[in-house]
Amino acid sequence: MKTSFLFVAVWLVVVVLTGCKEDEPAPIVEMLDLQNDSLLLTGVFQREVHATSGTVQLFRRTDDQLLVLENFKTDNGPALYVYLSRDRSVSNSINLGELKSTSGTFSYSVDASVNSKEYPYVLIWCREFAVLFGSAQIDTP
Repeated sequence: MKTSFLFVAVWLVVVVLTGCKEDEPAPIVEMLDLQNDSLLLTGVFQREVHATSGTVQLFRRTDDQLLVLENFKTDNGPALYVYLSRDRSVSNSINLGELKSTSGTFSYSVDASVNSKEYPYVLIWCREFAVLFGSAQIDTP
């Protein structure tokens, strides 16, 4: 009994210490050139296993693409990552990096060579527990 309690206590400490920092302000969104950058796709986040909300927009810029999460909010969790995906699984996806914050407005650079129409989903995925926190299907505005 003591061993299982100790395991649960250690697990909780690890989850709390390695989760996204929800108290940190979200990084500022990279600048958009409204005269030259064009909106390609847009969508709204929906809850999967955890409450997730906000909008997502994908812009084509001169040298790359920019994925903007706006008014985003999700639950805190360990090892949360953002993916562009062909479906609602990470098996056919592009990893954009760790989730920068559990709330706010922030952005991710996407290589210009990525055909965004082939990746119509944005996923918030917990690597540690293989859990889909939330997703957004993105389409032409």
